[in-house]
Amino acid sequence: MALTVMAVGGNLPDIDVAYTGWAGTTMDYLLHHRGHTHTILGALGLSVLLFLAVRLWWRLKKVTPSRADLLFVAGVAVLAPLLHIGLDFTNSYGVHPLWPVDNHWYYGDAVFILEPALWASAAVLLFVLPSRVIRGLIAFFLLAGLAAAWFTGLVPVSFALMLTALMVGLAAVSRFCPPRVALASGIAAWLLVTAAFVGTSWTAKGDIETALTRSFPTARTLDTVLTPMVVNPVCREVLTVQVDQDRHVVRRVFHSLAPGWIPASRCASLVRRDTETTAQLTPVA
Repeated sequence: MALTVMAVGGNLPDIDVAYTGWAGTTMDYLLHHRGHTHTILGALGLSVLLFLAVRLWWRLKKVTPSRADLLFVAGVAVLAPLLHIGLDFTNSYGVHPLWPVDNHWYYGDAVFILEPALWASAAVLLFVLPSRVIRGLIAFFLLAGLAAAWFTGLVPVSFALMLTALMVGLAAVSRFCPPRVALASGIAAWLLVTAAFVGTSWTAKGDIETALTRSFPTARTLDTVLTPMVVNPVCREVLTVQVDQDRHVVRRVFHSLAPGWIPASRCASLVRRDTETTAQLTPVA
């Protein structure tokens, strides 16, 4: 039951798609997506509804939970939606978790919104969970992540190899180590991958700010949006919003933390474009 509550609760904040799709204009969608359901207050409301649904299910099934079971499930119901908001913070879409006290949006600018390197952590569950259906779903998503890394052309071969090694290694831990060790390894892998993306994002942002100051000394930067490439903490797509005299200027930049290994021009080729930009990209640093 706890696993089901975590899975459902971890996705509940995205229930806003049920009404953001009908919100009207694109601006309406932007205003409502990651709105009330992605706040701490909204998440706690979802937690209450989820816990009540579990209690109703238990009553229908004539299950009498112990006090410890109630407290544990309640804790999971609270934690799951909050984790969702925390994970959403790490990408460039951002969240405004403190509404209505504080309506500011906060952006991690660190992790791609669909990151197979994070999915790899689920490999530790392949030989731990008893349900064949759930294990099959985990295997499906792991294979989908590997397919995206190897066959879309969006991930350099070196990083595709690293992803494969990570998944295989964690699957081996799941197979040959005690469940507690496997679960701890999965959490550690998740934290290390996140730390790698966050650390490289901070470094990249410093490099970009220095390059902007040097290349456009009369401009004032209002915002810098960093989006990392898939399974790739070295490359980032960057949008900068600047004021230059009487003009607002949006600049699109591709940045590499290791240009000797992966040049910025190579980073630019890793982005799938539905439409071509009208402005030509030129080196700024």
